[in-house]
Amino acid sequence: MIEATALLAGIIVDTKSFSLRTGSRTFDAASYLRAKGADPVLVQKFLKETVDHYIKRAKLIQHTELYQNQVAIASLPSDRSEYYDQITIAQTADSLLSMSEVEASFAVARRDDDTVCISARSLGDINVQIIMEALDGGGHLTNAATQIYGITIEEAVGKLKAAIDEYFSKEGFKDESHLSKRRKRQRKKKSEVKNVADGYAHNFLIKQGLAVEATPTNLSALEGQKNKEKKKCHPRA
Repeated sequence: MIEATALLAGIIVDTKSFSLRTGSRTFDAASYLRAKGADPVLVQKFLKETVDHYIKRAKLIQHTELYQNQVAIASLPSDRSEYYDQITIAQTADSLLSMSEVEASFAVARRDDDTVCISARSLGDINVQIIMEALDGGGHLTNAATQIYGITIEEAVGKLKAAIDEYFSKEGFKDESHLSKRRKRQRKKKSEVKNVADGYAHNFLIKQGLAVEATPTNLSALEGQKNKEKKKCHPRA
């Protein structure tokens, strides 16, 4: 069934092959579509790219630097008069995110209308939306972008690095990795029970090991842990 196949392809693209923004309901939806006739082989054919397109994306990836020890920035020098479409720039940012030690990625390239475009991706610990908003762009936590007119690639990268530095400074991540400090803060809050959006809980907090679902079993275990900590703090005379 072509409709089911198209929907399955959309899920695979949006979740980066079920690696990001994926919860149990994502797999339920994929299973339902497969039962309705979605063809995984046809999905792969839909998602194939040409050799020329692959080489063009590889050229941009070739000019990648690791900034702040965890941020990948790919950009071609201005003297390389090559133009990129928005899809290729976004796909480049996606590819960079799969590399080791990379928590966030940015692909910077010029379109044929002389606009410098920046596509941003994140695994979730670095909020690329905030960084892109500093450059008059937008998006959300793990997927954002901006477009800048009348500027060189080097100037755009400079502005991007300044925005990253400002974000890291405000978050207080100067001497150690963003991920390490974030997890330290989360450990301090391990006994808290909070209501958060279902998607944020399952697709980020639980997946990153920063929270557990508030099931009766988990709540009972948490209460038992709290009681143990109270006894340690107030031993019997």
